[in-house]
Amino acid sequence: MGTEYLPVESSADGLQYHKMFSDIERPVILAVRNTIKSGLFKVETEEKKKLILQLHTELCRIFNLPTIPIEFEDGFLGAGRFLIGEKKLILDKPSLVTFLHEFCHYKSTELKQTNSEEVARGWSISLFYLATPNICKSSIRKGLIIHQR
Repeated sequence: MGTEYLPVESSADGLQYHKMFSDIERPVILAVRNTIKSGLFKVETEEKKKLILQLHTELCRIFNLPTIPIEFEDGFLGAGRFLIGEKKLILDKPSLVTFLHEFCHYKSTELKQTNSEEVARGWSISLFYLATPNICKSSIRKGLIIHQR
């Protein structure tokens, strides 16, 4: 399952991240949508962490990738990172878009796909948009996520 970088729409200010990847596979979209429906945005932090870990397991299954550790470090600045050598994700909080961004780095590395910040931003925000357009648009309006470069 390989999604390639396809800039499909831009504005006067630049490429809109939430529209970069229109071809994300349905099982991936449904996995994210189901995680949101499970209450991701309504539950306490510890439950959010569990839901992110479950989503990680499901996405690894869909992409046929080994499940790697996810660590949550409260004081970590920079939101998240994928440590290639250690093969683990580090998140400062259980943020869906941050997790998807870092997961994209992991998947792209493992599947030998284009791996850049632009791709990770585009894939994660496009996936969030495809899974729940209204919540994504609301997050963009509130300035919670960057939607264009």
